[in-house]
Amino acid sequence: MKKEFAFILLFIFMFNFISAVEFDIKSSYSQGETLITKLSGNFVDTISRENIFFYEDYVRVPIQYDITRIEDEYYIYALLPEKQKNYSISIEDVKYYQGSKIIEDDIKRNFS
Repeated sequence: MKKEFAFILLFIFMFNFISAVEFDIKSSYSQGETLITKLSGNFVDTISRENIFFYEDYVRVPIQYDITRIEDEYYIYALLPEKQKNYSISIEDVKYYQGSKIIEDDIKRNFS
């Protein structure tokens, strides 16, 4: 009985980690470098260009970018500006599973 309970508990914890969103992005890029990042997770909605925003500090900025889906992973590339500043990428209005709960928070990562 104890082994079965331990197995079920382990399965629940593993499910939480598997369902979490993984966002691979470097913390800094060279001037004019192309940003390439991978986003994976258990999304309820498909991520599209309309969900992706770039910010310089806290101001939204236009950056040339695109997104491609390969199987269950999304790849985002962007042509970064020549300025050395602090930027962030935000994936907004997308629902995803975290464990058995549906989360609707923005997914945001900073880089410079």
